[in-house]
This record gives sequence, structure tokens and C-alpha cells, in this order.
Amino acid sequence: MSLQKKLEAWIVEELNVPDADFNGMCPCPYAKKAWVQNQVRVVETESNFWDKVNEEVDVFNDSHEVVIVAQQEPFCGYEELEHYCMALNKWFAQQKLNIWLLSFQHNITMVFVQRLSKLDDASAKLFKKGYYDNYTEDDFNHLIMERRKRRLYDARNDARKKEANENDARRCG
Repeated sequence: MSLQKKLEAWIVEELNVPDADFNGMCPCPYAKKAWVQNQVRVVETESNFWDKVNEEVDVFNDSHEVVIVAQQEPFCGYEELEHYCMALNKWFAQQKLNIWLLSFQHNITMVFVQRLSKLDDASAKLFKKGYYDNYTEDDFNHLIMERRKRRLYDARNDARKKEANENDARRCG
């Protein structure tokens, strides 16, 4: 079965089925809609996985909501995969990139490339609906709050820069 077909089956048969762990919601309530509306681009690689992830981050242009970089033969464990994604997310923050990587691994290694702002907005809507009620405190802090803190930090820095530029313009004008 092709990777596209495997991902479609996963999205429809697993991610789109209500689950008690997510307060009766689907594990990923946005996945099927994005897939059906052709807002997911899949990039398959057989080697140089992280090089491909970096290439996709460099060219990410919002023509799709999500880019999935996938390798059918897992090359590392999930913890290592997640660790790399979190390290890259911190680097993106330092570079002021509105990008966030999410990792997933079962039979396929996947990294999802998305806009931090859009992901966090969607997460906030799910939070209000109780989606995260069954998360452990550690998982919630690690997976959700780290991302939210990053976005708030970016927004504060942007506001400070704007204010400083406006003050400089007034002094020079």
C-alpha cells in the first residue's frame, strides 16, 4: 500500500473516530477536513530524514496547512524523534519562525510541519471543549503549554519591538 493510502486510512479510521481519552472527541478533530480539502502535503523520504524536514521548513509557504515528512522505515525511537522536534522548535523560536514541528511514530516515522499560530489557535478551541481534560499534567505542560508559552513570548517581543520603533520614529520626526 502506498504511503498516501496508509495515511488516508490512518486519518479516516483512527484519527477521525471519537475517543474517550479525548473527552469523546476525535484524536485529531481537524485531520480529516484538512486531508479532504487537500491541505496536507506528504513528502516521503527514504534517507536523510532531518535534511528533508529542514528543506520543508525552509520552503513552507502556507499553500498547505500541514506538511508531513514521512519515512516508512523508522530510523529511531519515538523519544529521540520527539527530542529532535522539540530542539528544532526551540531553534525556530530563536530564529523568530512561526513554525512548529510535531512528531508521530508507529509503523511510520512522521514529522508534521505547521504554523505555530494556527496550531495554537486550534488547540485553544479544543481546550475550551475539554479535549485535554484527560491529559496528565506533565503531558499537558510538555505538549501544550510549552507551545503556548513560545507563542506568548513571541507576541510580547513583537509588541516591544513595535513600541521601540514607534518611539524611535517620534524622536526622529
